[in-house]
Amino acid sequence: MDESLKELELYNKDLFLLNKCKIVKNVIVQFGRYQQEENGEVRPLKWRVLDVKSDKALLFCENIIASGVEHIFSPNTNKWEKIQIREWLNKNFYDEAFEKWEKDKINETIIDNSPKSANLYNNTKYFNDGINKYCTNKTLDKVFLLSIWDITNPNYGFKNDIKGDSLRQKIPTKYVLKLEKSSLYALSSYYLRSPHHNYYFYGYCIESKNGCLRHGYSDDRRGIVPAIVISTK
Repeated sequence: MDESLKELELYNKDLFLLNKCKIVKNVIVQFGRYQQEENGEVRPLKWRVLDVKSDKALLFCENIIASGVEHIFSPNTNKWEKIQIREWLNKNFYDEAFEKWEKDKINETIIDNSPKSANLYNNTKYFNDGINKYCTNKTLDKVFLLSIWDITNPNYGFKNDIKGDSLRQKIPTKYVLKLEKSSLYALSSYYLRSPHHNYYFYGYCIESKNGCLRHGYSDDRRGIVPAIVISTK
């Protein structure tokens, strides 16, 4: 990852509750805690601020924090509305990673799952002329995965193409490395929520080492990089 793009600013509970943390785009904030060390020790989660509008900020986790959740995509579907990874993020991960004051800061966000979200930011007909029968209705989520539209959005700092991008590169935590050392997929890529347009068993993902967009089987044990929207006041 390009360290020159970072301005490391770690915020704590007191600063958040006193509304003294100045959250701006492209800084790193500390929010929530999750297993990260080899022995499962819990450490603060770090997030990059992708966008700030009014009193809300879009955060994207800096690391692959989990992988290999069994049957993380429900059998016979790659639809975000129905896949098990959505339930895992909004129940298991949400309950384990955040304290009450943090949960109070996390917004329930309207998530766009339209064909537009499964295409490039500047070309909504890039894949299959914009037709995708596996895209679903909008959902309400507290924790979610980014879409293709998100991950190619230059307003968030990303390159507007499917090629390599240092900002999209992610490193697994030591805990994930230990659990998944025998799994190529979990360490080499992480999921997006966008479904493939031709096959129900395919989804899109990002190569961890180079930030390239690719597709693969939706039931593989790939990495998980969550996103959230928080209130800054």
